[in-house]
Amino acid sequence: MKQYRYILDTGSRKHRCPGCNQKTFVRMVDTGTGEYAPDEYGRCDREQRCGYFMAPPPPEKTVKPNIIRVVDGIASISFEYSPEIVEAVKKLKSRKYDSNTKQWQCPCEANIDQMAALIKMHGFAIIQPEPRPEPFLIPFDDIQRSCKLKSYFHTCLVELLGTDRAAAVLSNYHVGLSNSKWPGATVFFSVDINGQPRRGKVMVFDPNTSKRVKDSGGKALISSIHAILGKRNEKPDACFFGEHLLKKYPDKPVAVVESEKTAVIASAYLPEFIWLSCDGSGGISRPKFDVLKDRRVILFPDMGCADKWQQKADVLGMPNVTVSRYLEDNNAPDGSDIADFLTTQPLLEDYPASWDQLPEHTEEYLKFRFINWAESFEHYHAIGKIDKCQSILDEIAAAGFDAIPDEIMIKHAPITFKNIQE
Repeated sequence: MKQYRYILDTGSRKHRCPGCNQKTFVRMVDTGTGEYAPDEYGRCDREQRCGYFMAPPPPEKTVKPNIIRVVDGIASISFEYSPEIVEAVKKLKSRKYDSNTKQWQCPCEANIDQMAALIKMHGFAIIQPEPRPEPFLIPFDDIQRSCKLKSYFHTCLVELLGTDRAAAVLSNYHVGLSNSKWPGATVFFSVDINGQPRRGKVMVFDPNTSKRVKDSGGKALISSIHAILGKRNEKPDACFFGEHLLKKYPDKPVAVVESEKTAVIASAYLPEFIWLSCDGSGGISRPKFDVLKDRRVILFPDMGCADKWQQKADVLGMPNVTVSRYLEDNNAPDGSDIADFLTTQPLLEDYPASWDQLPEHTEEYLKFRFINWAESFEHYHAIGKIDKCQSILDEIAAAGFDAIPDEIMIKHAPITFKNIQE
């Protein structure tokens, strides 16, 4: 049943009619507030002798402006519906509809002519983001000084890995100390592929439990170097934590996790990957991931987040990026991450390690390695990178195995397995 904003009062009270001045007037009521509408709105009961009737005018229709909003090379398009505009939007390349913002999105560079047509033919306006303040770059000398000092996280890492291994792992990353806000706080510095410092994430770890310290309200103690320095609005664009390693190891595949702590620890157990932190699912964005476009990339979400990360990966539209469901497939505890699994396994003798130094591992650990080999082989086989496929075969042989088990190939590399069988 249709609901109306204004209705005639259903009570018995009558008012003076604006038309005939008789007390035969039924006023209108606003159903949203229960209040009477202004005095002139209502109906006279003397329909034959007076016939006065006046209803509030319908609310003015809000016309949705036709706008192209550009942020980081991505155009978000909103418009008032018309068949002509819909047809024009259908011509946009690589367009995707965001059901949350109810906007179409597309890369600007691939749609210059199409967007020009929207502006010229349909009156679209382009809105550019407001100019940002000049970013404050953390001096690299300050980063180096901080990284020479030992935070509580360093204590935790020594307990887990031993003094030499902890030092070797930390030498690959930029992890330092900041006492400015909390004593013993750890700073995870993000430095991009060109060696440019970007940000510094500050948090506190309990040296006895290795867990993050929380305040009395249960909120983790987390800040940033820019916030501590009073330059919160002068942050450079974010990059991966560990991104500088991409230039140092140009041939290694990449593993992406949520937290910086996980990236550092995982690198000690699987050093044949470059371990990066994207700082949560919000960090899975095309501008950030463009630096990985020529790499084999595996995302390792925390337990329970695989579906969400898969959706994010689908939006990236990068065929070289896959999402591991290892934790889900093995019923890992809620909230656990890949480091929680890896730390149950023995460490290799040296760092960085080679497969001829592989100690005895659990069956689950070997299964995990076979899955990564299978998925990597499937990816490189699909894009014709025969040299990469051969490298994986050589790695498997160096580990002392003849081949990847058929059951793992069938599930994680079905196309390659079928081609081999034929």
